[in-house]
This record gives sequence, C-alpha cells and structure tokens, in this order.
Amino acid sequence: MIISENSHENTEKSANHWLFWAVFAAFSAFVFANSLVLMLNGLLNKYEVDIPVYLKTALGTSTPPFFMVAAVTGVAYLAGKRRAFAGVCRLRNWKFYYIPEGAGLQLVFFIPLTLISLTMMQIVSKLKQLYPGLVNILLKSSNAVQHFALNSDWPSFACFAFAAVVIAPIGEEIIFRGVLFSFFRRHAGNTWATVCSAFIFAGCHLNFVQFIPLFMLGVIFQQLYIRHKSIYPAMIYHSINNSVAVAVLFALKLGFKIT
Repeated sequence: MIISENSHENTEKSANHWLFWAVFAAFSAFVFANSLVLMLNGLLNKYEVDIPVYLKTALGTSTPPFFMVAAVTGVAYLAGKRRAFAGVCRLRNWKFYYIPEGAGLQLVFFIPLTLISLTMMQIVSKLKQLYPGLVNILLKSSNAVQHFALNSDWPSFACFAFAAVVIAPIGEEIIFRGVLFSFFRRHAGNTWATVCSAFIFAGCHLNFVQFIPLFMLGVIFQQLYIRHKSIYPAMIYHSINNSVAVAVLFALKLGFKIT
C-alpha cells in the first residue's frame, strides 16, 4: 500500500513537472515569436528590403501559435511524455457531430456576444471623453486586425484568413484548452482552471473591446473540452467563429474597396 501511494505521488509530481515546463515553453515561445516578428519587420523597414506583404502577413499571423505548439511538443518529446501530451490535448476522440454542434453554438452565441461587443464599444466611446490618451492606445490595439484587413492586398488577406480559420483554432486550443487548462486544473480544479485559461486566452489577443466576448468564448471552448473529453469540438467552434469574423471583414473589405 505504501509503495502504491508513493508511486501515485511520484506520478503526480512528474505530471506537474512536465506541465510546468510545457506552460513555460509555450509562453516563452509566444514572447520570442512576437519579438522575432517585430525584429524582422524592423530590419526589413530599416534596410528597405522589399518582400511581398502577404509573406509578412503569414509570418506575423502564423508564427506565435506555431512556435507555441512546437515548443510544447518539443518539451513532451524531450521529457518522454508523448502519451501525456496526447492525453492532455485529447486528440483521439473525434465525432462527426462536433461539426454541426459547433455551427449550432455559433448561431446561439453570435448575437449575445455581438451585443456585448457593441456595448463595450459604447462604454469605450464614453471613456474616451475622460481618458482620451489611454483609450486611443487601447482602440489602436483593438482595431489593428480590422485596419489591416481593410487595407491589405488580397494575398495578404488570404494569409490572414488561413491563419485565423485554421492555424489559430488548432494552435490556441492545444495551448489554452489543453496544456494550460490541465496545468491549472492540477492546482485549482476545473472551475478556476477554466477561468484562468479563459482570462489568459482573452488577454493574449490584446483586444480591450473584445476582451469580455473572448473570455466568454474561452469558457465555452473549455466546457466543450471537458464535456466531450476531446479538443476537437472547441477547435471546430473556434474555427467557425473565426470564419464568421473573417467573412464580415471580407464583406467590409469589398465595400471599403468599392467606396
């Protein structure tokens, strides 16, 4: 009995140890990737190197999630925790009904989340009268994606759309719903782990206006992960949600170009 308890305790410590380094690797990769993008863009501008804008777009939108997943995967292989990585990400449980479920959830939550976003915009507009400097900085960050989409060329928009619809849902769900949630759950349980992972997920988007809707989406994604014991439902809903946003930007871009 003593041997069994010691073995279980060692297993828990090993799992915590692996998840700690996985989380550390993910956020180190996030910082490194964003710094790398800024540095390369700075060098390109400094030396006036002319490369297609869509290559810059692909670099900027794809690098952070790719590096984060690559870093966590590397830690898993170096630590010999490949099965643990697959278990944390729950990559084996796939059902076709996840697709219509994701579409249904998008229909259910689209209007409420949109109303929250509009309310946040009204609040920000009122705050702008009191704190114009701070609010302008927050709005510049929040509107960066929309500004880029409306002013980029079509190859760049295509790269952005692919990153938003395919790369981000896969990479972000593995990191936030899989690794980060599992790490927090070992220390605080499902509820607080969900809150923490959703909060960090929303914060990493650097979008003040969309923070509450993103936080709520993070909670919904996490509940799908918990309920189905699979990461695929969250990936699908995430991809559908981003697809709708890209479609709206596409429509605005057409109107923007025409006018």
